[in-house]
Amino acid sequence: MFDVFFLLAPVFSLFFLGILLRKTGIIDEKGASFLFGFIHKLTLPTLALSLFPYVTLSTGMLAVPLISILVTAAMPVGAIAAKKLLHLPDQTFAAILNGSILMNTSFMLPFVKPLFGAEGVALLFLFNAANTLTANFFLGILQSSRYTDGTTQIATNGFSFLPLTIPAIVCGIAMNLLHLSFVPVTAVILHDIGELTIPLLLLASGASVKLPKVDMIHLFSGITIRMAGGAATGLGVAAFFGLEEPGRSVLALCAAAPAALIRPGTQSAESPENSFSEAFASTGMLGAMILIPLLLLLL
Repeated sequence: MFDVFFLLAPVFSLFFLGILLRKTGIIDEKGASFLFGFIHKLTLPTLALSLFPYVTLSTGMLAVPLISILVTAAMPVGAIAAKKLLHLPDQTFAAILNGSILMNTSFMLPFVKPLFGAEGVALLFLFNAANTLTANFFLGILQSSRYTDGTTQIATNGFSFLPLTIPAIVCGIAMNLLHLSFVPVTAVILHDIGELTIPLLLLASGASVKLPKVDMIHLFSGITIRMAGGAATGLGVAAFFGLEEPGRSVLALCAAAPAALIRPGTQSAESPENSFSEAFASTGMLGAMILIPLLLLLL
């Protein structure tokens, strides 16, 4: 137990430092958005590109995208059940449904990397790539049916719409299969840029926390569906495929990720759906600081 908390101490420190910087006005909402943009456009793709040419590829990794798709596809079941049991308003149901489908898998990176190393990070990237593509497909259908212009804004505190990261993964895997590698100087530069991802991500995530007033029963039902339901589904599917460690633990963590922040493009920032989405995403990140270490101990 002590080893886990010792390894994760910097994660807690940087995340709550981000919250403090937001509260003191040192980082505002635009600053947090800038950090997320910098991460998603530069450091995250660079991390993937610096990792995949050198990680050991195994046949077990082939099951990860399929598991991710199955977990993503299972999430609407919990949201629909909650709507019927709790008589959720349509806007609240939409926020829970969207957030349960698109996972903020990036928030699991600081937990996975120190505990499971390069192989764990590679599994996380593969899980996320499949979730991103599957979720955006589902959300595109859902949003086009709800809004006449079909517009959707998926905020940058999740892995959502990553035009650079997924090609970086594909390029890295191709280099690995072809036994290609970067020259030493380039490899060092890519590694150093990629290493900026976790500290910047934690600061930006902490600075993005917003907790508007919403119905707490509805909020915690959404978190239970997304995180507890996701973890249970991930463990069940991983067991079905006979996945061994560290794959089993990494997939459980990915499946238990908080909700990504999703804003319908036609809704105002103060709309009930957006307010619930912000509370859903932010409370999930705060809850992860407690739930993820406990999940690691149980695994």
